[in-house]
Amino acid sequence: MATIDEMIGVLNDNYPGMEWSCNGEPTTQAEFDSMVIIHKANGHTPPTWSGIQPMLTTYQGGQLDRDLARLREKRNRLLAETDFYALSDVTMSDEMEAYRQDLRDLPSGLDTTQKVANVIFPTKP
Repeated sequence: MATIDEMIGVLNDNYPGMEWSCNGEPTTQAEFDSMVIIHKANGHTPPTWSGIQPMLTTYQGGQLDRDLARLREKRNRLLAETDFYALSDVTMSDEMEAYRQDLRDLPSGLDTTQKVANVIFPTKP
């Protein structure tokens, strides 16, 4: 069964520019037909339940990669906020060095979506 977030991801990724709405989490063609409303196809053939099933499978299989990408984006943003500490004319404290190293160590060892979801980012000193 696909969640609404997965359905959104598949439709957005595979039907760019299509305008649609979804009123639930369909599990059959009949539910899909009643819950997914195409407002503007923008040149796309409207999707069918059977047509998006392989796309959902692929999308669901890529969840870890998407989660890791979001984690890396946040980690990179946090590192960028402290980059000035690494300039040659600034003395970096041991605490700041440890913080930045802890950030750089992410996402080492994160091999499941559950582990990524449970990450606690280090506290900036």
